[in-house]
Amino acid sequence: MEVEGTEENAVTQSTIESIPKAVEDKAIQVNVSTDFGSFDVSNIINSNFNLKVFTGSNTKCSIRNKILLTLMRIKLDVTFRTLAILFNVSRQSAQTYFHSTIQLLSLILKSVIRFPDKDEIRHNIPICFSNFKNTRIVLDCTEISIQASKCLNCRIRTYSYYKGKHTCKFLIGVAPSGLITYVSDAYGGRTSDKAIFNCQNLIAKLEPLDAIMVDKGFLIEQECADNLITLIRPPFLKKNQQLSKKEAERTAEIARARVHVERSIQRIKNFRVFKNTIPWSLLPEVENIFIVAVGLTNLDSPILARDKFL
Repeated sequence: MEVEGTEENAVTQSTIESIPKAVEDKAIQVNVSTDFGSFDVSNIINSNFNLKVFTGSNTKCSIRNKILLTLMRIKLDVTFRTLAILFNVSRQSAQTYFHSTIQLLSLILKSVIRFPDKDEIRHNIPICFSNFKNTRIVLDCTEISIQASKCLNCRIRTYSYYKGKHTCKFLIGVAPSGLITYVSDAYGGRTSDKAIFNCQNLIAKLEPLDAIMVDKGFLIEQECADNLITLIRPPFLKKNQQLSKKEAERTAEIARARVHVERSIQRIKNFRVFKNTIPWSLLPEVENIFIVAVGLTNLDSPILARDKFL
């Protein structure tokens, strides 16, 4: 039996089925679709694990397309509905591919987030850290907007008074060179910087006479003193008082040292999934998403040029 419009439907189907190949061809350098610089993320990842484990059996989506689908979801914040159309799969399949792929990408990219030893840090000190040469790590916390839970206790833990909305919070450690060397677990937005620092037991990674650079939110003087760690932090300005000349100079010096570290963190925030509110359905993967974003940030071009180092 001949169905009316069969030829037109066939053309439409052919066009739709060609979309994944077109997307893949145009993303030979993945930055075309996902803006990751001049390296091919797919090929880097493909060479680092067993494809059979990754792809499974009876799948209509290639490993490269699974990776591309996942990166488009987190870098461009493309919805699953749109991804389903682009890759010619069902919306449920797009979600399934994303969840399985993001977990494996996180496992792989954790390897590029490592805590370097003292010698490596000392051999990669920027000029702006010339007065802070014993700095082992620069710490900062970043918050990501999330959908409010229906659970009252969850809403209490995730509400951030600083941001005025529900968030999850990560502690990030950056080497003086700008390389991200530490990422904490995810915490509710209500958790203080000090509480995350202590819960993660980050102090155990440091050695006596190391220094850590933080902002004013890290009230960890006692923890550092107990472990012979130098705390580098801008001086607090008391009410109705001005900074002395020495304090102002030190504040400016710390700010100059921190500026490129903040640029590293900003690169993570350039993933559009973090610019919008993360739905509750994605929250179980938020740590994996963040690890992937940090790993890819570390694989990007360096923050500082070679002539900026001692």
